[in-house]
Amino acid sequence: MSLTVAIITRNESHVIARCLESVAWADEVIVLDSASTDDTADIARKLGARVSTSTEWPGFGPQKNRALDLATGDWVLSIDGGPLVSLAVATNVLAALTGSASGGLTIALDALGTTYMQIAAQTGINPALMHRVAVIGAGTLDSLPHNGAV
Repeated sequence: MSLTVAIITRNESHVIARCLESVAWADEVIVLDSASTDDTADIARKLGARVSTSTEWPGFGPQKNRALDLATGDWVLSIDGGPLVSLAVATNVLAALTGSASGGLTIALDALGTTYMQIAAQTGINPALMHRVAVIGAGTLDSLPHNGAV
């Protein structure tokens, strides 16, 4: 089973890098850019996203559908360019795909742990609190401590 993250953008250069870093765990990341006048598409390409461009804006729903048409994964998570996908959401998605809270948490911490440790240090949040949110975000608790992710 594979997951594609589909992102629609327009002039999101100020946030696209953090957005893409927050979905680095996905099998495929697609960015459908709508005629940005900044370097959104270039940043997305440099970070490994498959980028397509559209010169017209057909509306929110049609643009989301265009992005879905580009996806090759079995599952698709459709987001805009700005929001960060939280560790809890990422863990829930991964837990659902793996069928296991420990599987989801282990993959999420391996893929995003460094990023979230940096955020914790910058904001003064205790990393243990972020881990607890991630464990709860897994949707269920396995019988192993830390859901088996250590």
